[in-house]
Amino acid sequence: MTFRKKMDTERTNDKSGFKLKKIFLLILVSVVVLAGTFEILLRILLPLSPDPEGVDLFHIPGPWENSVIELPNRNGSSGFRVHYLSAGSLTSPVVVLLHGFPDTSYGWRYVIPLLSKRYRVLIPDLRGYAGTDKPENGYDLRSLSEDLFAFVENTNKKENRKPDSPVHVVGHDWGASIVWFAIAEKPQRFRTATVLDIPHPNAFVEQMAFDSKQREYRYFVYQLIAPRSARLLAGLSRELRARIFYRNELQKDAALRDSDIPIYHAAFNTPEEMRGPLEYYRELAFHGDSILKHFKTIGPIQVDTLVLWGAKDNYMTSEMAALSCKFVKARCEFEIYPNSGHWLQWEEPVEVFNRWQKFIEK
Repeated sequence: MTFRKKMDTERTNDKSGFKLKKIFLLILVSVVVLAGTFEILLRILLPLSPDPEGVDLFHIPGPWENSVIELPNRNGSSGFRVHYLSAGSLTSPVVVLLHGFPDTSYGWRYVIPLLSKRYRVLIPDLRGYAGTDKPENGYDLRSLSEDLFAFVENTNKKENRKPDSPVHVVGHDWGASIVWFAIAEKPQRFRTATVLDIPHPNAFVEQMAFDSKQREYRYFVYQLIAPRSARLLAGLSRELRARIFYRNELQKDAALRDSDIPIYHAAFNTPEEMRGPLEYYRELAFHGDSILKHFKTIGPIQVDTLVLWGAKDNYMTSEMAALSCKFVKARCEFEIYPNSGHWLQWEEPVEVFNRWQKFIEK
């Protein structure tokens, strides 16, 4: 290629690049304008959420106790208060239940009475949720796992157990992501692990390469991290939010009772209440690659693990349940529930409990 032709080619490439940048900026501006217009229309056409009356997120009624524990400072970060539910005998083996999004400790309401007959059950509101403090940062999986370690250690002390006494841990959705990270980091702290509807990160990567359903999950994440998401979602009416967040995903309508809705409404009713939960997704979007790289270097899971899955989950395919066991060196079992979706512990609480009981008694 002659020098002149080379220069002409470079000019053409520069012009093409400029055009692409211009198109991208136009698209970006259009998105911002549309988002602003949508927000205005939303405020005009939809009723604002009334303040929830009679719901105290520190005193959720049910067959459990409401408590608050203050976790001490660690690694230079400020300590914070965690609201949690508890049930069962103080001398029974401990089971910690972790919720996901958009949920709270109340999401285990159907499972708690079953577990508490034989176990000490502890169910925290995660960082940024409901009755737990909402700091500005600390929503990455490492920090959230440290929250779990600190919560277990301090409740063990409070209830006269050895601080490092191992526990059973069960997680759903984001709670399951925390479980995967925690059992990889400190396997000695756990007797068993159970995850609902979230795969091992390496299984997610493998499946995403050829499954359009996993690519749809990315679009879901991008929608949640948009700048106005917290304000828009908090501004939805109670009924509309219940439909978008829960009823559209449920395979059994009875799993969400009318009496449950005010509690969830109170937990996600303001931009401040919504900001913390959405920070999980922002961390995932901006730093998720580092987590995936981390899991590729730490080796297989050394804790006995049970993977439970609703086959009708809208975003996560059930093939990832079996695939997750590929990354567990310890005993690993999985169970798929063909008639359930993402809210497995709501729709099949007895079946989930029985399968878990069978697993840990082996």
